[in-house]
Amino acid sequence: MKMAEKFYDFDPAEMLDSAEAVEIFLTEAIATDDAKFIAAALNAVARAKGMGNIASPTA
Repeated sequence: MKMAEKFYDFDPAEMLDSAEAVEIFLTEAIATDDAKFIAAALNAVARAKGMGNIASPTA
């Protein structure tokens, strides 16, 4: 009986812990010329930087 292969969720935002890591990550994403991939990379950087917590309601 063959065991099923286990897959784990990977969040690149967890690896973006320095300015250098972000720079390399975004440079590689931009090099693909794939708008969806670049958008996903920007989203990961925003999550890594905690941008969701920065937004404030406007009056």
